[in-house]
Amino acid sequence: MKKRLQYIGPVAICLVTGFSASLFQKTALADWYPTLEKSVLTPPALVFPVVWTILYVLMGIALGRIQGKDLQRAIGCLLYTSDAAD
Repeated sequence: MKKRLQYIGPVAICLVTGFSASLFQKTALADWYPTLEKSVLTPPALVFPVVWTILYVLMGIALGRIQGKDLQRAIGCLLYTSDAAD
C-alpha cells in the first residue's frame, strides 16, 4: 500500500499540469487546428484527451519511481522535470 501512495502525488502533479496546459491552448485548438490540412491517418478529436491523459499518468508513475532521498535519484528528478518542461 505504501508503494502505491508514492505515485499519487506525482500522477496528480502531471495531470494538473496537463489540464492547465490545455486551458492555455483552448483558443488555438478551436481556431487554428481545424484549419490545418490533416492526413487521412489523423485520429478523431475524441482520441486526443484519452491519449494525453494516459501519457500524463505514465509520466507521473515514472516520476514516482525516481523520487527519493539519495543524490542519484535527486539528479534523476531534476533531469525528468527539465525534460517534461519542453
